[in-house]
Amino acid sequence: MSTIFNFFGLRENPFKINPDPRFLYATDQTRAASDELAYAISTRKGLILLTGEVGTGKTMLIRRLLDWLTEQKMPTALIFNSHIQPEHLLDFILNDFGVPCASTLKSEKLMALNRWLLERYRAGQTPVLIVDEAQGLDPAALEEIRLLLNFETPREKLLQIVLAGQPELQDKLKRHELRQLRQRITVRCATAPLTLEETNGYIRERLRIAGANGQAIFEPDAVGAIHAYARGIPRVINVLAEHSLINACAEDASIVSAAAVEQAAHDCQLDRADSVARILNTGSYLTASLSDIGALLASISANSDSPSEPIHKRQFTEAPPAPHAVFLPAQPSPQAVQVRKAVVASSQLEVNAIENNLEQNLSLLPLMATAEVSQVPEVPPLPEVVSVQTVVSANQALPAESVAGPSPSPLHFLHLWSRSFLADVRSSSRQFRRAIRSFETQRWNPFIRDMRRQLHQLRIRTSRLPSHPRLKQFRARALSASQTSWTSFASAMPPWLAGPLGIHQHSARRHTQTAAVSRVKRRRAVLALRRWLHDPLTTPQKRTQENQGRSVG
Repeated sequence: MSTIFNFFGLRENPFKINPDPRFLYATDQTRAASDELAYAISTRKGLILLTGEVGTGKTMLIRRLLDWLTEQKMPTALIFNSHIQPEHLLDFILNDFGVPCASTLKSEKLMALNRWLLERYRAGQTPVLIVDEAQGLDPAALEEIRLLLNFETPREKLLQIVLAGQPELQDKLKRHELRQLRQRITVRCATAPLTLEETNGYIRERLRIAGANGQAIFEPDAVGAIHAYARGIPRVINVLAEHSLINACAEDASIVSAAAVEQAAHDCQLDRADSVARILNTGSYLTASLSDIGALLASISANSDSPSEPIHKRQFTEAPPAPHAVFLPAQPSPQAVQVRKAVVASSQLEVNAIENNLEQNLSLLPLMATAEVSQVPEVPPLPEVVSVQTVVSANQALPAESVAGPSPSPLHFLHLWSRSFLADVRSSSRQFRRAIRSFETQRWNPFIRDMRRQLHQLRIRTSRLPSHPRLKQFRARALSASQTSWTSFASAMPPWLAGPLGIHQHSARRHTQTAAVSRVKRRRAVLALRRWLHDPLTTPQKRTQENQGRSVG
């Protein structure tokens, strides 16, 4: 890998993704964040919040802050693994600060930390605790951090805490149970993606630190393509720039072209930079005239009309000459200054509407065209030098009419915008179809397979159910109970109703009659026994009865 960078005259890899403080590029946003951090720590504000999107340089800014605190001889503690248990948080803090504590009790650890903080306060030092990736902390861990802020004197905080994380950290702090911690935040600072000018300076600064000696390694169009693909995220810029250097070295090219960047973006599976909103949001087109924007949309429409062939595989016959100052605003003529003042006075809109809102551009353009025609009709077309570098065209030459010529009409501009909008719609539809296919492969098909497996198991269990002993016993009991119930119902039914219904009651009546006869015989036997027990016969009566019986016999 060192041979690849030596090919471009570099001592080392200038686009390493490691947070090396040497490669910190000081933008306005970075300077403001670092100044706020230094001010909050030096004045002992207590709790400081640093947020930013993924890859925008939070960790590098933290590393630079640690170096500054080391130079100031301030004790620091860094927690970079936020997925830890709340009960282990205090152990990490004591270990990083170097606070000795032989006890395992939490109360003893807190007392040791309090004594150490008081000693540092008397020595004029400011201990700083930095928690990186704080969006992964549990609410219980955040509550432990809040309790650490109670180490204070009546005037100042003894411990300064910096919570750094992604925007999800702000959403987590909005919870009701964390309102006490949210109210203690005294300073909020943030990092942001780079603009196109900042991306150009960022790449130049890294190349200079790596030993470029001011030589041009990236073409202006290549820098614009890197910014459009990376959307200003420094980490993605590093990845794309490094892959672009490798592709250029493989092609034995001493200067990285836009085609090499296109190839690197394709290898990294990044989206195509064919969106008008994405290009206008780069922040470098504030000085673009109406003809510049029309030329930009024309180039986008030309690219969108071509099939889905990658840009890096197309053949380019000619390329526009690279200007000396790509990111400097053009110098308009006095007539152009008058026209712009008239436009601003009539529309009362800010120039940065082009960067933030495309719909406001569409409403502004008719007013601009009306002002140019009505107020200064004799002024010739603006002789400005086009300062807009077409990101998507990738070395594709612009027509001469779009560079220096009369401003296109609003209808022509709307026509170009509609073509670009249709290109966005087609790209969105392709992405939607890919999402549907991905959902079908990753979610729907496994769900169907799981449902089929469960139904198969259910059929197997259902087939085994009739042979189960408990089911057989239950079925026998139900059959016996139903037969008994039906016999009782049929026997209790009147004969005049049972006959028309076809219910046979013969066995039931026979059973009833037999039971009645047995009851009569039983009653007679009981009566005879009572008579014999209570009215005994005399001997003459017995003999008379015996004689009568014999004579009868």
